[in-house]
Amino acid sequence: MDIKTFKNVINDILVPYGYKKKGTNSWIRKGDEISMKVYLQKSSFSCRYYFHCYYVINNMPKELKGKNETWSNMNYSDYKLLFNMCDLENEISDEERTKALQDILNKDFSRHKYIETEKDLKEMLIKRNLPILIVIKKYLGIDMSVG
Repeated sequence: MDIKTFKNVINDILVPYGYKKKGTNSWIRKGDEISMKVYLQKSSFSCRYYFHCYYVINNMPKELKGKNETWSNMNYSDYKLLFNMCDLENEISDEERTKALQDILNKDFSRHKYIETEKDLKEMLIKRNLPILIVIKKYLGIDMSVG
């Protein structure tokens, strides 16, 4: 699969969830309290892309800019398959790659659409026990022992 087709497949999956393309390798879904960013990072050594997806807390004080993001987290087997599908040099047909990307990302993004408020994000972070920056724990009032 060529890079243009790959990015078009990603775009076609993200747009129905409210994402808008921003630049050449990123998408954003802006919300009042929580935004969601997706970024494709090109490997320096191959034709592999790393799929980054994270939440942004919009209302954090400006002095904490850059520290208001927390990574999304999908289960390991889905991430492993996504990692493989983002290697454009492997011998996978375009149809198989497209179907796998649709399955993985639709499964993952269907749960992201419910994270719209700081309260939603806090509950999800605690429930999934994700690693959380201390500044985000303090801002959201999350116990320091979580994540």
